[in-house]
Amino acid sequence: MASSNYARAAVTSNGPHTPSSIAARLDRLPLSSWHRRMVLLIGLGSFFNLFEIALGSFFGVLLAAQWPLSILDRSMIIGTLFLGEMIGSLLLAPLADRFGRRLLFQVNLLTYAVLSLATAFAPNLGVFLVLRLLTGIGLGAELTLVDTYLSELLPKARRGRYVAWSYTFGLLAVPLAGGLAIAANGTIAGLAGWRWLLIFAACGGLTVWLVRRHLPESPRWLAATGNTTEADRVLTAIEHQAQPVDPPDPMPPALPPAVADPLPSGRYRRRTVLMWVMQIASPIGFYGFASIAPIVLLAKGFDLAHSLTYSALTALGYPLGSLVSVYLTERVERRSLLIASTLASGVFGLAFGLASSISVVATTRTTV
Repeated sequence: MASSNYARAAVTSNGPHTPSSIAARLDRLPLSSWHRRMVLLIGLGSFFNLFEIALGSFFGVLLAAQWPLSILDRSMIIGTLFLGEMIGSLLLAPLADRFGRRLLFQVNLLTYAVLSLATAFAPNLGVFLVLRLLTGIGLGAELTLVDTYLSELLPKARRGRYVAWSYTFGLLAVPLAGGLAIAANGTIAGLAGWRWLLIFAACGGLTVWLVRRHLPESPRWLAATGNTTEADRVLTAIEHQAQPVDPPDPMPPALPPAVADPLPSGRYRRRTVLMWVMQIASPIGFYGFASIAPIVLLAKGFDLAHSLTYSALTALGYPLGSLVSVYLTERVERRSLLIASTLASGVFGLAFGLASSISVVATTRTTV
């Protein structure tokens, strides 16, 4: 009853539909099982994106059992997916502003599933690298869309916590990839184990594509593109599906329409540039460290089996760290969290590089 009363009030009390009124209704919508379902469905997409990224680090070790690999070859195995994701992010992410978030989500996952399956049957390293590059292009916009879509659907008062939950679920892919890489160290049913990893990834991507076909379009995006009638229709359907779990937040005041400015002026320009620098630098520490860790362990003298095992065990730190952020992100200033986590990653990453004791290696790798 409370849900239907809220929905009727929200639909009838806002007058003409404008981007600001649509945003206000979304922000006032009480958190519900519908929001949690959206977080899970979006998290499934980031799960397989991060699974694919994690596989790159283990491929640098696993493929050496089938093909002779130089240091350059290992670097390319790790780097081609990232290069593809950079290209895909630049090319595909802007299309989400033109054609909508929902369509790009579907294109990303279907492309990923098809190309992962093709990569599983690559006859040589050259074909493997080309297909990994194309896979990265297909995935390029996924994480950008995850942040954008969830930010547009979730009430702003609870946005940080639920985006963190989505990434916590997605980061479970990292230790899972490590565990499967250990099991794939050899041949299974006459097929190299690493090929089965890619088949698993393709099947997972296709499954997520099927269950995400009915995602609603973002009402904020629809309103921002001038389609306020459709935005109201989609949002009304969301309001009727929402079953309150938490009490609704007070209705925020309507905001004036935002003025598009690719590079804001004054202090906002400096902040924008700082955020660009952070977004460019942080993947070097986050993805770069995860990608080279198994190879670093091999260089430290650990054998193939131990390198994969230690990397898989310490990969548990990724979802655990994200889980901690779920409970901190709305209790501690986010700037402070960014500073603290960045400093900790740098210190423990340096310790990992210098360590020779397995206990120190495992501890610093997990903490990073």
